[in-house]
Amino acid sequence: MNVPEIISVMYCLNTQQGHIFGYNRTFGEIVRSIGWTHTGWARAAAQIGPLPIRWRLCLGTADVSQSHISKFIALVRTQMRLLRDIRSEYPMLFLEWFDLVHLISLAIVLSLAKKPKNLRLWIMFRLGLHGARDKWTYRTMLRWYEALLGRTNVTLLSDSDKVAHNNKAVLNRPLHVLPIPHTTVPSDADIAAARVLRSSLTPQSIVCWWPGQPAATKGLDVIRMIAASQAQEAEQLHLVFAESAEVVHIGRTRVQRVPNVLSHAEYAAWMAAADVILLPYDPAAYAERTSGIFTEAVAAGRMPFVSEGTWMAHELHRHGLPEFIVDWNRPDLIDYIVRTVRDASAQERLRIFSVSYRAYHCEQSFGEELVRLWETSLR
Repeated sequence: MNVPEIISVMYCLNTQQGHIFGYNRTFGEIVRSIGWTHTGWARAAAQIGPLPIRWRLCLGTADVSQSHISKFIALVRTQMRLLRDIRSEYPMLFLEWFDLVHLISLAIVLSLAKKPKNLRLWIMFRLGLHGARDKWTYRTMLRWYEALLGRTNVTLLSDSDKVAHNNKAVLNRPLHVLPIPHTTVPSDADIAAARVLRSSLTPQSIVCWWPGQPAATKGLDVIRMIAASQAQEAEQLHLVFAESAEVVHIGRTRVQRVPNVLSHAEYAAWMAAADVILLPYDPAAYAERTSGIFTEAVAAGRMPFVSEGTWMAHELHRHGLPEFIVDWNRPDLIDYIVRTVRDASAQERLRIFSVSYRAYHCEQSFGEELVRLWETSLR
């Protein structure tokens, strides 16, 4: 049986926060569940512990004080050594977050090192390529890889149909769109933990959670505005966000700050406890890229309030749920959120959307797509 070893190459991994750690950990679990082998090559300077099974901090150098040139040389050298040490019959390098310099380093390594037989490369694009420079540089890199490995051994992926459509035109190559795997329905333990969280809150309050690390592109100004609202309806809202967010509470909204880094159990409990997931993301930054938090929220049946012009709004338009796409500057914003949360019709249509969404964006669907891709590459 032709069983591949999938190697997650995590050039940009820093800590367990953010999508890189969680996505590749889930990716590895799915790969092993379908009978394949998964290995992780992570940045040597990453602050991770304990490491998931078969992960190593081995890319580049752990000395962050070195010059950019020294770091680049160390990255090339470590990749050459890692490539020589591969013993599997069907190795596959999987890249899902990278900079151009990382692609260049890998191209140099593939040009100089003795490559394992049957080596394949899967590259996931999370962002759209725009402009003449992107078109020239990424086309050049792609042709370089295909010359070294063979065109059929280089596969382009995305988890966004908008990115896939855009980059297909730029690269003259099709991109296969994968589901987003890290979505789960709240478990009994999550629901029990959510009840504990809600028991300390004002009864009938509407819990509005702004998950993740505070950032301007994720709508910090909107959260400040909600926290400062003097609208009478704001008394019904319980606003939850990370403690590092620079938000001054001067309004009627009830506010709760949570640790910047939540454990998996704490995160799941807040997802189950929340009524609303606030995603006032900047359309310029999130026009094409996906949001794992949005997908998790929909799968969990939480109401996602998003900005027009984002990938999340595109998904809601596709599924006939425009009321969750918010003009954050509307004068009756707080009243609108309250009315929508209480709307039985909106609740029911969200429930139907949630069922269909988590049937596609799930580990089983993701694993089936991996098998399909692999079998296609063997033909």
